[in-house]
Amino acid sequence: MFSKADSSQISDKFTAVQMMGGNDIDDEGKAFMKRYGVGGFPTLLAMTADGAVIGRQFDRSLQGILDTMEKASVSNEEFKKTSAELAEKTDDDSVRTLAGLYKERSQLDEARSRYEKLVKKDPLVDDQEALLSVLSDLGDDDARKALLKVLVDTRTDHEKHINWRMDHAMADLPTQVTSREEWVEIMGKRKEVLT
Repeated sequence: MFSKADSSQISDKFTAVQMMGGNDIDDEGKAFMKRYGVGGFPTLLAMTADGAVIGRQFDRSLQGILDTMEKASVSNEEFKKTSAELAEKTDDDSVRTLAGLYKERSQLDEARSRYEKLVKKDPLVDDQEALLSVLSDLGDDDARKALLKVLVDTRTDHEKHINWRMDHAMADLPTQVTSREEWVEIMGKRKEVLT
């Protein structure tokens, strides 16, 4: 796409960066994909200079890219207005809404800060689960494990939360299976945790 002559319409307004997929993905690329929820290629992310995702789409046509970028620009302006209004408010619902908006935009440090304040003030399950998700996206396994421990210790009587107990119990297991024997062992431990 970016090698076509008419793609200059994109570079007139935006900086285009192309990441290679397949065997060319290094650790930095994998970290980028995890943080920004890129599950495959091609994926187009419209981002601000500070790394906020303001648009996402999969259409590789020039018009599709231009439309996405224009919508992203409008969306970013709306976010600036909304976030300024919410930042002036201190009620939990406003803080929660703003944290959610930051998470949607992959501004994970901002989302984490707000969810942590909510959880510290009043540990509601929904806020704790949102914080778990942000910690996972950030790759902060130690903080995520600590929060899982809190959840398991304080809410063990509720069947709905077996996933927390499983995640907590599985946190020390290897995340990448390299042999059939490891797979059998891990699946056996999962069954043990469920039981």
